[in-house]
Amino acid sequence: MRRLSPADKTAVEFPDTGEGVTPDLMFVSDERRGIITEVWLVGAPDLVIEITSPLTEIRDRGVKLQLYERQGVREYWIVDPDANAVDVWRYGEEPAGSP
Repeated sequence: MRRLSPADKTAVEFPDTGEGVTPDLMFVSDERRGIITEVWLVGAPDLVIEITSPLTEIRDRGVKLQLYERQGVREYWIVDPDANAVDVWRYGEEPAGSP
């Protein structure tokens, strides 16, 4: 993943691992709004949506898919405009590997 800077207003930081990403779209429920800071989100959003392209498809379906599951994102959508399709993954409420 990458290091975040204050210019990344739509970025997500996963503090336990120091990983960071900038999803295409995301949603945070009102009950979890505490993860929203002035700079970026600190923790997993409830929903992440990536709009894939030939340049991002391998990353969206590989590294990001695994990252979002591991970090506790509750739902992940990959929108493929070329295929006119949306793939949806629903995960548990806690990060993978949590007791």
